[in-house]
Amino acid sequence: KDLASGFGMPSNRYIDLTLGASGSTYTAPANGWYHLKKQANGNGQVLSLQTPKMQIDGNATVNGNYVGLILPVVKGDVLTVYYNLGGNTAVFRFIYAEGAE
Repeated sequence: KDLASGFGMPSNRYIDLTLGASGSTYTAPANGWYHLKKQANGNGQVLSLQTPKMQIDGNATVNGNYVGLILPVVKGDVLTVYYNLGGNTAVFRFIYAEGAE
């Protein structure tokens, strides 16, 4: 029972990714989460993570703020990343679900 309940939770295993241009796509290697945290260099800049099933958006209200998003995916989902934030990319990674291979 405990093992099965852990399958939906993040593990400590992840792959660091390189963020491409806005509109770039990434295919999930397993069940897990995409985590992206990027800095704005202007007010009102936006970040969006999208799959055919789900979408999450965030916007910066202050220059220099970071926008961080996490989106759950299943193996094979194609993620599209849209953004106009021009600052530093602090984190972009795929985090494996507990028990995922």
